[in-house]
Amino acid sequence: MKHDEELLKKAYNEKNKNLQKLEDTIRTYANKIEGFKNLRKRLQTLMTKRGKIENKIQECNKLIETGLKFLGLPFEVEDPELKVKVAQRFLLDPEKLEDAKKEYENIKKKIEEKTSEKNKKKEDLRKDKKEMVELEQRLEAAELARQLTERLEAAIKTRRSDMLKKIEVRALSYYERMTDQHDYDSIRINPETYVVSVHPKGLVEHIPAMRDGGGHQTILALAVRLALLETLRFRSLLILDEPTYGVDSKNIPQIAEYLGETARLLAQTILVTHHDICEEEASNIIEVEKDEKGVSFVKTKF
Repeated sequence: MKHDEELLKKAYNEKNKNLQKLEDTIRTYANKIEGFKNLRKRLQTLMTKRGKIENKIQECNKLIETGLKFLGLPFEVEDPELKVKVAQRFLLDPEKLEDAKKEYENIKKKIEEKTSEKNKKKEDLRKDKKEMVELEQRLEAAELARQLTERLEAAIKTRRSDMLKKIEVRALSYYERMTDQHDYDSIRINPETYVVSVHPKGLVEHIPAMRDGGGHQTILALAVRLALLETLRFRSLLILDEPTYGVDSKNIPQIAEYLGETARLLAQTILVTHHDICEEEASNIIEVEKDEKGVSFVKTKF
């Protein structure tokens, strides 16, 4: 039994050695195959380069053949003595031919440089044309913007003129309601300076409102402000400081009555005055008085 086991073990070791040799042989052949593959790739690369070189040679031969035909020389392109024969035909020695070749190369180089410069200028011209088109488009857009701006300015001017006319008409109406002295037939507001002028009845031209009496100026200013509030639809707040300043006593009741009517149309009206006017329309009355020492103090009536 032990003898058989030793024989089997010995046979196994021999087979294992043979297997290792076989694996080494396989690796050797695999390396050789990989080397052949690399060699094949190199050969393919060289064949490709060779094909390119042969094509280049054919192109050169065609150029030489074309040159020979142009010069009327009955020589073959493949003739190894072609250079000498051409030199003999033109009585040129090889050195002069070489000089001519160099001169040809220089001329060719200059032509290539000029061609490159020409192409560069063509590209610059193309860019300039593109920029020109873009500039024309911008000019068209600018012209359109200018036209729109002019139309907008004209519309604003027309709108402002219409608004001022409404304010002028309403101001005259308010003025006539606040006084029995109907001395004017129109009120005008300068659209540039917004200076108010009036046209007294019987005169040819308007006169500045500031040239009128103090009482009339006060009534005119109040009329214009009320007209402005109505035209702009501003109903929130109206602040009046001495709206009856300079107004004669017979016009004050009419102004007070009209201010009372106006106050009812607004959310809030603040009136500062030295006269007891519009108290019946007031929600709150704050009086400012002085004591015996001359110190002012505030007293709320209701």
